[in-house]
Amino acid sequence: SNVTRELYENALGRDENHAPYAINHIGALIHSKRYLDANLFADKYVENHYDRLDPRSQTIMSALRVVTNTGTGDHRMRDFYLSELSKTDNLEPSLILTLSKQLLKMKQGHVVRELLEEAHRRFPFHQMILTHLIEIELDSGASSTVGDHLNNLLKMKRPERRLLEKAYRHLASDYYIF
Repeated sequence: SNVTRELYENALGRDENHAPYAINHIGALIHSKRYLDANLFADKYVENHYDRLDPRSQTIMSALRVVTNTGTGDHRMRDFYLSELSKTDNLEPSLILTLSKQLLKMKQGHVVRELLEEAHRRFPFHQMILTHLIEIELDSGASSTVGDHLNNLLKMKRPERRLLEKAYRHLASDYYIF
């Protein structure tokens, strides 16, 4: 993260678009599990440069702040940034998938499920979002919607065989009898 900090500071000195460098630095801090440092840096960056952030960078910054606030245990702020993301017009499926993978690493399956459910409502024909949602539902035992989601997945192009086999094993198990 020293390298990413140096790259960011060099970009500041050249007065170029430094948002990608700031985002990269926050990502490096998150990767190092330095969530508080990442959160403080993001807060300071947004405070000083929000007016220069393009909409895509604002969205990415909100997603990063979901992760940093999760890492620091500030669930109120995590939920605030999740709410901000849900209101964003330019939220991309790839960002949702990346965020969900990071939150799963942080043992936030319940948050990921809500995030993916919202994403599926927003992008009902995005196969990877639906695939990940079904995976979360199967892993958590949330069976109320998994059947509908599996039906939707089967209508899409070449669903993952591995997931279909997993769904079959889960749904055929004793867990779903009652």
